[in-house]
Amino acid sequence: MNTPPEGVSVRDRLTQEEIEEAFDTGFGYRISGINPRRDQQDRRYVLVFANEDGPYDDSVTQGRFEYVGEGLSGDQSETSPGNSTLIDAIGGGIPVHFFYQSESDDKWEYQGLVDVLDYEFVERDGRDVLVFIMKHRDTGMTRDAEDWLDAVRKELAQYRKQHDGRVVHLGELYEFSEKRLASKFPENDRVRAKIRQTLQRLRDRGEVDFLDEDGTYRINDVDLNTELSRESSAADESRTPDPDSEPQLTGEQKRVTETRRRARDSEFIEAVREAYNRTCVVCGSSREAPDGQPEVEAAHIYPKSEGGADDVRNGVALCRLHHWAFDTGWLAFTDDHEILVKDVPEREGYYEFKQLDGNSLVLPEEGSVEPHPTYLQEHRELHGF
Repeated sequence: MNTPPEGVSVRDRLTQEEIEEAFDTGFGYRISGINPRRDQQDRRYVLVFANEDGPYDDSVTQGRFEYVGEGLSGDQSETSPGNSTLIDAIGGGIPVHFFYQSESDDKWEYQGLVDVLDYEFVERDGRDVLVFIMKHRDTGMTRDAEDWLDAVRKELAQYRKQHDGRVVHLGELYEFSEKRLASKFPENDRVRAKIRQTLQRLRDRGEVDFLDEDGTYRINDVDLNTELSRESSAADESRTPDPDSEPQLTGEQKRVTETRRRARDSEFIEAVREAYNRTCVVCGSSREAPDGQPEVEAAHIYPKSEGGADDVRNGVALCRLHHWAFDTGWLAFTDDHEILVKDVPEREGYYEFKQLDGNSLVLPEEGSVEPHPTYLQEHRELHGF
């Protein structure tokens, strides 16, 4: 079910009975949470529900948002039916239809299809919960809105270039861009309001971060070769390091905001994917979902769970299977970039992985970022190679 059912449109407000009829499913109880389903062709899809007064305190906004996994008590599990289905949906393989209910409404607003971008375990109230990062798909965006996105993007890029920095206050952006944007969009007499609105869209897309209530924004990195300002590079020097610099095994331990942390995670993922041309270093695959989302994932060599640094040299691009195999200790890499396989022939999967033993990693052209021996050695030691 890759499209809404006939007669259902984004922003429609539906009762439970109308949802059941439209999606040809019977819940038989009050709907909530994550609901894996199959259509008449036995293809998987998911109905996800969030309500304002629900037990999960989900942070739902247009654009990117967080959604807490299922499980009201104890630690949540990646293997529960709903959580495992959302994990499988990362990369666009399973359609996810999203509904939201405000506290004062008895109907559910259909917000359309969302993409599951990633997930992580977070400690909340003494237990580990799964937090999924989701994003609404753009639906019905006008040509005007697209033009404003492109125009403000260009203004931000120009501001960053001229000021050698990527932190900008809203007042500075007004002064820098308002006249040009007013000239470009003469029919709009509320340019400042449109700038703020467009910054929100860019924030939802992860292209800028909102840093404080005073209206300070950070322009996110999209070009690994761009030189960062002194202020920004001090905080993110591990993101785009000097290839000859000494790597730090672990990242900063200081407390950061959730927004800042998510931005850093997103930057690391995209930086590693780009550095390896979105290609798995083990098998050379570069599969994509129908919407263009890459299957390949960014893996920390010295793991994040051990405090591993968000340094591109501490990352490799791996398909989902080989990411799992690398993280669980089936695979390791030598300093000369050859594959090692754990010698446990009694385990299921050994003979499949054994065929990789001694193969060279599929790395980008010489001179590009490559895994650093410091992290490779620590990974081998951690997994007993």
